[in-house]
Amino acid sequence: MVYSPDDILITSDLHFFHSNILKYTNRGNLFANIDEMNEGLIKRWNAKVKPGNTVMFLGDFAFASKEKIRYIISRLNGNIILIKGNHDHDKHSNVPLDVFSEVHQYLEFYIGDQGIVAFHYPIESWNRMSKGSWHLHGHCHGSLQVNKGLKRMDVGVDCHPNYEPFSFNEIKEYMDGIVFNPID
Repeated sequence: MVYSPDDILITSDLHFFHSNILKYTNRGNLFANIDEMNEGLIKRWNAKVKPGNTVMFLGDFAFASKEKIRYIISRLNGNIILIKGNHDHDKHSNVPLDVFSEVHQYLEFYIGDQGIVAFHYPIESWNRMSKGSWHLHGHCHGSLQVNKGLKRMDVGVDCHPNYEPFSFNEIKEYMDGIVFNPID
């Protein structure tokens, strides 16, 4: 699939209703409690994502009942494609997969002519890496040591300075700063 750079945004790891995420990340400095976090993340999402946009969501959506998750998704702008995270597919997950327009474990796609490999987890080597494709992931909440020679980026909401999805141009700006010397 090929997406227009103006119509796609990418993020992961919202962890709606996950009270411990306030302790595990810097969100506790921004949001006083889980309700404030949920509402703040929805507001930030909708300020950036327009109704006709596509959002690639790279896993770990929420920790709640299916009804609460359906309610949150009904309030979010855009067409959401889920690449499953570790909290979206285990036997205890309540994430209703039918609310997403597509669901994948791993996905390769293009934004314009830029190849993208999307997976919840960071990987060190990916398809068409030596041809300039980028790897976008979540899972690490900004804690992963960056390998400066890889065109790989943690697009989790905790990595964005405004706690919102990344635009293609924001990702491109980051990737343009990386010098990659392919060996394969």
